[in-house]
Amino acid sequence: MCIHVDIFNPNNFSIKLQKAIGQVYISEKKIGNFKLQNRVKLTGEKISTVKIVVSASSDQLIKTIINSIEFILGKKIDLILDGKVKGKVYGISRKMNFSESYKLSAADIIN
Repeated sequence: MCIHVDIFNPNNFSIKLQKAIGQVYISEKKIGNFKLQNRVKLTGEKISTVKIVVSASSDQLIKTIINSIEFILGKKIDLILDGKVKGKVYGISRKMNFSESYKLSAADIIN
């Protein structure tokens, strides 16, 4: 499974993402792990779409989504990416922890 995430780089210089790994949660229940498949260049002062590969069993994903009361009621559910990223700017590398949350509707999951 792949997730496409839009990332805004507010700097006036580009950032190269070299590696990203971590866990994926839906409504605080872990469904699997993710990693950045390829190196990505985030252009300065622009939004870049990054493809993240998620390794999760289909059964666990479907079970978690269906058991979510919010999803059943038609509300948005939380998708959380929690992990580490390694980036590079002007030849200098830096590792950082991050945790990002996104709201997903049924239409987002189906599409």
